[in-house]
Amino acid sequence: MKVDTSWHGKINHRIHQLNYFFHLTIVNTFVRIAQVIEFWYCWNMELFITLIGLILILEGLPYAASPEAMQRWLRQILEMPPEQLRRIGLIAMAIGFFLCYLAQKSGLFG
Repeated sequence: MKVDTSWHGKINHRIHQLNYFFHLTIVNTFVRIAQVIEFWYCWNMELFITLIGLILILEGLPYAASPEAMQRWLRQILEMPPEQLRRIGLIAMAIGFFLCYLAQKSGLFG
């Protein structure tokens, strides 16, 4: 095999080396990014599905345990003014956000 020793041949050879190096670097970078995304996606999706399941359990429990009481309670909710319902919802959300923050940032539960 004859090696081209002219300046043009040396430049072409160097360009091929750089292309190969950059190709490997880019491919490795994308593979690592894909691995990180896959890890976080799988972990977060597992957590997300677990949380949805827990919400459905907690939401369905009163209906299964005492459907008559839930019907009475829902009738009372229908008679409440919208402003009062909105305040109750905002207070419940604030408590929920506070509990999530406390659980994630304080270190009290882990």
